[in-house]
Amino acid sequence: MCRVLSAAGRMLRILAIVAVAWSPPATESRAAAPVEVAFGHVDITPKLDRHRPVYMAGFGMNRRATGVHDPLYARTVVLKINGEKLAFVSVDLIGLQYPAVKQIRAGLADYKYVMVSSTHSHEGPDVIGIWGSSPFRCGVDFRYVDDVCKKVIANVQETEKKLAPAEVRYGTAEDESLLGDSRKPKVYDGVLRAVRFDAPGKKAPAGILVQWNCHPEAMGSRNTQLTADFPYATIAALEKKYGCPVAYFTGTVGGLLAPPDHVVKDEAGNELKEGDWAYCERYGQMVADLAAKAVDAAKPIDLAPVVVSAKPVAVPLENTLYQVARAIGVLQREGIEWTGNGEILGKPVSIKNSRAALAVETEVAYLRLGALHIACIPGEIYPELIYGKYQDPVEPNVDFPEAPLEKPVAEILPDDKWLLFGLANDEVGYIIPKRQWDQRGPFAYSGKRQYGEINSCGPEVAPIVMRALENRVREARGEESDVIVPLGRKERPADSSNELAQAPAKGDELTIGVAAVDITPPVGYRMSGYFSERPSTGTHDPLHAKALVLRQGDESAALVICDLIGLAGEISHQARTAAEKQLAIPAKHITIAATHTHTGPLYFGALRNHLHDVAKAASSDGRDPREAADYPKQLVERLVEAIARADKARRPARIAAGISRRDDLSFNRRFHMKNGTVQFNPGKLNPEIVRAAGPIDPDVGLLAVQDASGKPIAALTVFALHLDTVGGTEYGADYPYYLQQSLRQKFGDDFFSLFGTGTCGDINHIDVRHDRPQKGGEETERIGTALAETVAAELPKLAASKSPRLGVRSATIEVPLARYSAEQLAAAKQDMFKVGQRKLPFLDEVRACTIVDVALRDARGDGLLRMEVQAIRLDDETAIVCLPGEVFVELGLAIKQASPFERTLVIELCNDDPAYIPTRKAFAEGSYETVNSRIQPGGGEALVSTAKKLLDELKQTK
Repeated sequence: MCRVLSAAGRMLRILAIVAVAWSPPATESRAAAPVEVAFGHVDITPKLDRHRPVYMAGFGMNRRATGVHDPLYARTVVLKINGEKLAFVSVDLIGLQYPAVKQIRAGLADYKYVMVSSTHSHEGPDVIGIWGSSPFRCGVDFRYVDDVCKKVIANVQETEKKLAPAEVRYGTAEDESLLGDSRKPKVYDGVLRAVRFDAPGKKAPAGILVQWNCHPEAMGSRNTQLTADFPYATIAALEKKYGCPVAYFTGTVGGLLAPPDHVVKDEAGNELKEGDWAYCERYGQMVADLAAKAVDAAKPIDLAPVVVSAKPVAVPLENTLYQVARAIGVLQREGIEWTGNGEILGKPVSIKNSRAALAVETEVAYLRLGALHIACIPGEIYPELIYGKYQDPVEPNVDFPEAPLEKPVAEILPDDKWLLFGLANDEVGYIIPKRQWDQRGPFAYSGKRQYGEINSCGPEVAPIVMRALENRVREARGEESDVIVPLGRKERPADSSNELAQAPAKGDELTIGVAAVDITPPVGYRMSGYFSERPSTGTHDPLHAKALVLRQGDESAALVICDLIGLAGEISHQARTAAEKQLAIPAKHITIAATHTHTGPLYFGALRNHLHDVAKAASSDGRDPREAADYPKQLVERLVEAIARADKARRPARIAAGISRRDDLSFNRRFHMKNGTVQFNPGKLNPEIVRAAGPIDPDVGLLAVQDASGKPIAALTVFALHLDTVGGTEYGADYPYYLQQSLRQKFGDDFFSLFGTGTCGDINHIDVRHDRPQKGGEETERIGTALAETVAAELPKLAASKSPRLGVRSATIEVPLARYSAEQLAAAKQDMFKVGQRKLPFLDEVRACTIVDVALRDARGDGLLRMEVQAIRLDDETAIVCLPGEVFVELGLAIKQASPFERTLVIELCNDDPAYIPTRKAFAEGSYETVNSRIQPGGGEALVSTAKKLLDELKQTK
């Protein structure tokens, strides 16, 4: 089963070679002529080398091949009809990508059409990317992919030399009992289709083409030997029976159509189990027996004239997991701008259209070979789309209950003699009928999330692919294509009910309290956010610590969010420990987060310590005039006070959660440049910019606190955008201040707004596509007001949770600190005297502060940084994850996608601020954030893994 969208990696340079899409016009050769055919094969088994592990595709990550059970092959059928050559190639791979197919076609330019499909073997090498050593490591060996392309080209050319006249027969046989379907509703394509080629005048076949509809995953996830899975046994049995070459092609496998349970038995009648070679080989024999029925019953068929209608199409990449995987380099495939029309390809994604919706280019083709019709589908098509076996009436709770039904393949193709090549020329994941799409809770089909949607580009793929196939048939007939209008989405109406939930038992009643305390330092205290001394000159709006306390039965939790650049770990520890002692809320159940405002106090870290020491040394009394007040001590006291006030203010309340969207306020600030580097904030309209180096997170996460009538009385908003919009030397909360002011205008002066900063280590508000100024109070107010509009529109729609279920998990991990030598530390300490003096390049200032701060954090001398991850369950569909540091957006998106909860809000800068937490990919690219990180590569990915584990525990715990 294909886990995600296919990737092509270094095939980008191949795209430059095949810049014009390979798409021959629909042409016809009408003069009948004898058919010539040839079969060939070439071994494409990767070499096993302990220094270059082969990651196996199809199941979990880091499944390394340990041996070879049977070779992997590319099997070729070359046809020559009326002088025109066609090549059909089947590779024992999970899914060869469209850019690789383009490379193959470039080497076979004299062919009328070349189709390369994959058997979808789950026991071959990863040629997509997502089955590497970790979720953040691409598993593709691109040298291997390149070698496969070269071998296929050479094999087609060699096979062509063996062309010989043939008479053609077509036959089918059917047995649905050979298939299992793990997707509801259970629908099968149990028809095996075969084409046999006989030497003229002879009754024995000279070659056989078989098309069957089953996932090659009989060996299961524990096998680590490379194999073609059951097709190897099917081919071997047929070749032995008929004494001729056999080529196996995969057809309909979406659904998930796989080898069945309780059906495969040995000769003694004993049931065989998946994952055993006897099972795999016996199932392959059973498919061969069915194929023999089709071969023996085959009737003569004419393959002339030849008509080919093939055209690239675009499918929108709506799956956030795919977008993240692409952004972090796991999926290395070029994107194009989504135009809203599947048959109009957009421009390659670049800086000028990087905010446009993303799509990928693929291909749908139709071939008419005389009386035989062939559909080439670029993914794992669901069987419902073959025969139109749609569920009627529609299953309750599906996302698009009124979506038009796609015309199925059996109605699109002109006759009943046909082949369907699945994973043809590409692998774009599952192709699911839109009316069956079910990604949003409450879920259809027994209330459980199903597998297919996780591994599909999105709900528009099926409508696009099926309409494209219909248009290819029309074009082959000489008719005009249907006009395709931009695809819209009519989703299931949002549940806007605010009816009272059934009251829980008294002992389990949820009570919630909110409170705020002022944490504004005295004017004159140093301000944070930049690498210079910046004394405050006033207060634009007071800084606050806002607390939310929840209790239910024996469970309790507190979330405090402060208008600060970050939380010093020691401050957080002292406050949480004191609050636990005073209020009996476990310290591990208390989260203290910072919004990351750049107009708050500088009260911890290497730069603060340096400026503080310099000021004391320069003063006559040995005191720092900028720190007349002991702000850290006062901060601890006020944090505890905020929690205590919120706990005292608790009352019975309801919670409601939701996710809205805002994609016009945030921008990835890291860019690929023409010189091959990655830079952060390269400047507006910089002509050297190529494209953004990563995604954004447009989710606006919402947690509303409602009174008994359903009125919102407080809300937590989570959004991934840096708080550095205003600048200046006045204290202020940045745009969350205007968020609160606007919401109070809507919901009343007593409405309480908390803002949690989402993962935005590489995100800010700067749109480099224009030169308009984006700094200062007007910009801050614009962003806060715009965000408030989204929140205000969504809050009244949120339905209260019927079964709140508070739960908290916490785990502390150790990750390696960045390493610096004693000489580097000594030099950095000297460079600290130049920081903010314009005597050093900016990145050298950053590096000096980083090196000194790493030394401060390594007080134990073990070179490890302790980082705590917390997860809070609010109900069975909603959770909050709390992370330390400035976390890259890709990591937050990965947590959301991996979460078993329908809604997961991820907040950064919780309990500690170890500066930036980049991805491995970003570390390799370099630039400001990686220089300003205290950890070694891999620490961010460790946070993701830990968060996933905690979320899974909460989901499973009653």
